[in-house]
Amino acid sequence: MFIVAAIGFVFVGALSSFHAYLISTNQTTYENFKDAHGWRTNPFNTGSVFKNCFEVWCARIGPPRVRFDVPTSEDASAKTFERELAEEDARRRDVEMGDAAGANDA
Repeated sequence: MFIVAAIGFVFVGALSSFHAYLISTNQTTYENFKDAHGWRTNPFNTGSVFKNCFEVWCARIGPPRVRFDVPTSEDASAKTFERELAEEDARRRDVEMGDAAGANDA
């Protein structure tokens, strides 16, 4: 039982240490793994561990782009998407059936 708990603490500790490093350098997991900035300096790193931590934990964030608390109805974009799918299906059928006009469009 002790061995299982010790292994669990090692993994949780390693993950916590990695995320502490990410916070101290003001970057995301994706940026770190993808090496998004390459040899360039991370533009979001303020140069101070304390400023980076403050920015991650205490900075204000902008308003959300999507409001999940407002009920929505089917909008024009969904209808446009539906119409475009129907047109694409019609073009494919025309090409498959050998329609000359549809074949020239593709």
